[in-house]
Amino acid sequence: MPPGPPQRKRGQLTVAVDFGTTSTAVSYVLVPEGVDPRNISPDAIETIENWPTCIQLRSSEPMRMEVPTVISYPTGWDFRARTSPSTGDSAPVSSFDDMMTEMHRRRRDSARETKDDAVVQPRWGYEVHRDLGLVSTHDDPSKRPAVNFKPLFGLVESEKKLREDGTNSLKDIHSRIPNRDEITLNDLHLHVTVDFFIFVLQHTKNELEAKNFDITATEVVVCVLESWSSKVLRKMQSCVTAAMKHVRFPGIDPNDDSIDRVFMVTEPEAAATYMLTGRGDIRESETFVQIDAGGGTVDGSTHKVTAQAPLRLAKLVVDPDSFRKLLHQLLDSETYLEDGRTTIQGIIEGFVFKDFEYDIKRTFNLSERPVGYHRIHLKGLRKGGRPDLNDNELAISRESIYRIFMIVFKRAAKVMTDQLDKARKKRISVDKVVVIGGLASNASFLAYMEQQLTLWNHKNRSNCRLQVPDEIKRGSVINAVASGAVLRALDKRHGPRRKARCSYGILRLEPQDPKGRKGLRNALSKDKWLRTIYWVIQKGSEIVPSDTRIYEAMTPFQLYEGTSRNKFRGPYICRQDIYLSDEAYKCHLDEEDEHNMDAEHLGYLEFDASRYYEQGRFLSRPAGKNSDGVMALKPHTEFHWQIHFVVDGLNLACCAVVDGNVEAVLKINMASGFDPSTE
Repeated sequence: MPPGPPQRKRGQLTVAVDFGTTSTAVSYVLVPEGVDPRNISPDAIETIENWPTCIQLRSSEPMRMEVPTVISYPTGWDFRARTSPSTGDSAPVSSFDDMMTEMHRRRRDSARETKDDAVVQPRWGYEVHRDLGLVSTHDDPSKRPAVNFKPLFGLVESEKKLREDGTNSLKDIHSRIPNRDEITLNDLHLHVTVDFFIFVLQHTKNELEAKNFDITATEVVVCVLESWSSKVLRKMQSCVTAAMKHVRFPGIDPNDDSIDRVFMVTEPEAAATYMLTGRGDIRESETFVQIDAGGGTVDGSTHKVTAQAPLRLAKLVVDPDSFRKLLHQLLDSETYLEDGRTTIQGIIEGFVFKDFEYDIKRTFNLSERPVGYHRIHLKGLRKGGRPDLNDNELAISRESIYRIFMIVFKRAAKVMTDQLDKARKKRISVDKVVVIGGLASNASFLAYMEQQLTLWNHKNRSNCRLQVPDEIKRGSVINAVASGAVLRALDKRHGPRRKARCSYGILRLEPQDPKGRKGLRNALSKDKWLRTIYWVIQKGSEIVPSDTRIYEAMTPFQLYEGTSRNKFRGPYICRQDIYLSDEAYKCHLDEEDEHNMDAEHLGYLEFDASRYYEQGRFLSRPAGKNSDGVMALKPHTEFHWQIHFVVDGLNLACCAVVDGNVEAVLKINMASGFDPSTE
């Protein structure tokens, strides 16, 4: 008998997304059924590869494990503005998710109507990088991609230039869309981020399907910055959630309001966790400085092994601007190269991506004497009176390239010495400097960092050592952040206290207080009422992992329809709105009070109580003074029910409950409402 199909590996998936400024990585591990996640070996963690049209210059190309964080759209691409329902509208439970669903439905419909799907589809990752290597791309505004859209989520001072570039790229796309009056730049930013995640996660899903996994559930780990606010964390969580639901990621229920299992971890803690698995030969009680030398930024952070908490995070922008400026110096006067379609700027941008990013940047050896020239083919270039201009060939001085790299190396070394100096001022002795990231596999960079560390040691009478994990040095693992994030999610012990960073509450009516604040006159009683927000979970409070908080609710109904004598027959709709705030925590204040100004509408609970009316569960209120002291102006009925706030780990379920029956549920994942790494 021929052998049957191989048995599928069954278990729970943990997948981490490291959303980077210039490149993004995804790592994952399948935890087999019956296995404690804490017992999973770090060697079992894998990183997604085979990114579409990946530019691989050698067999050990480390960039095969990352994809460029870029996306481009054809002119006329159909974006849909994010709408905010008016106060009287029945808002959807998750307006962001519904907006994303509708947007992508319209895009699919648009694609079906077009004969050549490839023409109308966005391009992303290495597809865009291949385009950027063509001169024509930079001379055609419709082909300019969205770049640096991650820094737009924060306000880090050192990323100001990146944010400017990101904003300008979005403005360029915004100017080319047909419904630009209906969509703000902020909305466009979210659309672009979700679209990029959709491409990344669809490829991830394809790779996982080839593994023949039987995934019972999925935990999503999102790598974030320490400086991001709760509001930014919610946006990032919403973008990842919308993308996962759109691609129907395995282990995720696309019909749920939110993804139950979401874990957030800061990038430096994720990388430090990776180092603590033995990769960096770091021992208990040691202190080490971690340098993450990637593509768009260089991160420096100091860690004590027992605490695993960064003392400080410094940021440094590293970009190819110096090479760009050098090319301008060489070519700006060669105006004859422009023919109406091709421009000097387009030629330069093509060289930056094709020659600098994928050739010079990866192969230039600074240990050799910087003599001679690096030659680039440039059709139409004429031989001039300078050695760098030849027929159809541009010669770039290796000395000039050497100076460009030294600028980057010196700044990276300064990030390192700044961390060491700050630790020294705090009387903290640093044992090691651990280098990770793309530059960690560059021998010239490591030699320079070793030299600068030796000088610092001599000056400060220290014995700090430089260390690079072997697999990173070989280029077999380029992204310690994504892999470390998976490890951190597998073992969540010793995380921060479960202290709420935001408040969750309900809109309710309260009797007008003695201070005489204006209230709404109740048509059914003599009382005046205030519309207030009652914060059930308050910012700054300690939230236990398993907790239920119960709020008594009441919905009144008139006996007659309007002013007629026709008896009201229903439907008896009960509704409760749920709110969130990053700042407010005081109860009994008007919803329009300054304290509640940043309150956001999360969704609502709604159900039809007609069957309970038929069962006689409604309380009758005759006109006049009732037995419990309530003064009713008109006869009416009241329906009493409960709202349960059920906390389960990082999830919050708001439930409408009647006699133990759950009539409506609003699910909220609170990962963004705690400090990252909270269990």
